Amino acid sequence: MLGKILSFGVLSAVALLTAGRVVHMVRPGPQVPRELLKTWIHSYEEDQGDIRVYRPSGFNFPPSFGREGFSILRGGRFVQYDIGPADGTVEIPGTWRLGANHVLLVTLRRTETTEQRTYRIQIISLEADRIKLRYL
Repeated sequence: MLGKILSFGVLSAVALLTAGRVVHMVRPGPQVPRELLKTWIHSYEEDQGDIRVYRPSGFNFPPSFGREGFSILRGGRFVQYDIGPADGTVEIPGTWRLGANHVLLVTLRRTETTEQRTYRIQIISLEADRIKLRYL
């Protein structure tokens, strides 16, 4: 038998083939694409309606008074970057997991200045240099 990866965007499945026929399909659950695991900064100039656009942290953004963003890290670690006093950055640690329908489930920890909270983000599209999201 030969295993072959069939891609479904963010999700994937493994098909076992015999003589060119699919004989068994395994859907292991959401697979995390490597492109997702990085620091993303809000590129609000590119937003379209309720779709928010984020670029990698090394992107050449136009001048701005501050940008929010987040890091999606291995092991389910998440860090949200909010705009703080004097255009500084406030880091809020949390966790994430990829759920069904390309939805990230994010839980931010309670800090000295914020309460614990949970929210969901749907991944609309993901490229190496851009991610489009809808906050649910």
